[in-house]
Amino acid sequence: MADRTPSRARNAVFALLVTVGAFWSINAAVEGLEHEGVIDTHVPDAQVQFLEDDLFRVEDPPPQYVSTDYTVDVSVPQRFPVDRTGRWRLFWTGGSFAMGTPYVFQGHGAELPGGMTWWLRQELERRWPAVGIDVVNMAAGGQNSHRVRRIVEQATPLGADAWFVATCNNEGALPPHVLREQLRALGGYRLLAKYLRPAPDAAERAYYTPQDPDSQQLARAFRDNIASIVQRSGDAGVPLLLATLPINLRWAGRNGDQRITLDQEPEPEQIPCIRRARRDLEAREYEDVLTGLATCDDVVEKLQLRGLALLGLSHYEEGIASLEQSIELLPRNRCRPSFNTIIREEAAKADHVTLVDLDRAARDPNLCDSGAPGEELFLDYCHMHHEGYRIMADVVLQAMLEAGVTPPGTPADVEPLDHDRAARRAGITRLRFVED
Repeated sequence: MADRTPSRARNAVFALLVTVGAFWSINAAVEGLEHEGVIDTHVPDAQVQFLEDDLFRVEDPPPQYVSTDYTVDVSVPQRFPVDRTGRWRLFWTGGSFAMGTPYVFQGHGAELPGGMTWWLRQELERRWPAVGIDVVNMAAGGQNSHRVRRIVEQATPLGADAWFVATCNNEGALPPHVLREQLRALGGYRLLAKYLRPAPDAAERAYYTPQDPDSQQLARAFRDNIASIVQRSGDAGVPLLLATLPINLRWAGRNGDQRITLDQEPEPEQIPCIRRARRDLEAREYEDVLTGLATCDDVVEKLQLRGLALLGLSHYEEGIASLEQSIELLPRNRCRPSFNTIIREEAAKADHVTLVDLDRAARDPNLCDSGAPGEELFLDYCHMHHEGYRIMADVVLQAMLEAGVTPPGTPADVEPLDHDRAARRAGITRLRFVED
């Protein structure tokens, strides 16, 4: 009997090639339909980690980089010239804090006034009126440092005079495997993933980024992402403004006067000692808070409530330490203090990097008398009101001036910007809380 092994092998290879060819054909068709707006394979949860498509396309005439449909689903539309002659370009990225939420939000259809980029742009245009200023806001709500890293890798070849990166919130998931990340770039795979494993309803989605229990591995992954951003900008010869993130240390689960519901974030309200401590804290019975928490077993909430009570008793250093410990254990989308330390350490390793220490600036006793930032700057757990964003933009500008990372030429001698008047003319109002 003849050996049929070679024939079977040929048939298997042929079948594999047909299957691969069919998949690529289907994938091309899916991506074509998506490009035409017929279907959408992207899901909200993927935007935390994955950069699944191009950020910009070129539009003529004249040649301009324009945000793709994929980009405006998670960020705000941007448009800037391909030709940089006579212009100075700052690429800007990070999470929703860097984007400027709630004043700047992907659902608005345009970059509205109120965020850091708007305030910074006002100052740069006033001081360098002869230079075309492009502050390109590539920040996106909900994304973590891994996706920010991919944004820097993809956008750097488009040409920037400087990068600003502020990422540290939303750090809860370990980096995806390389193969999974490559598959997410294929429309056919995304289509299968979207319909074979549907995303949960909005009511079922966690209010905060889920936290992987291995915090040490999260810290290592975060450091790797920051180090990669530093290296990528350095290899391209582009100055990097690397920012720490301000932390709302006094966040106690409230949006202004509105309590976050149990459906949005489970709170251990059923634990009697926590419930009593919250009531005592609202009544400013700080000693009773500490006494009641002495026998409470819920470590995270205990540390948070204890820290707030200590601040109420003017024990600022001890109170801040307790609040920071609470955030390390359960950040609730805020930047862990130890991650800000990583940012400072990585910034110090490269000459082309300028540290913009927004965290330290937010703790200025002139802004918050306890040195623990709260509603003086913030609207919620990590987003600021427009005065807060303006103060942070001033810190960015000062760091740029000191490092010489500015548009070319001598800045004009201009009067200080009247911030209140600028806000009124732009129609900016101080919001009370962020609508989810």
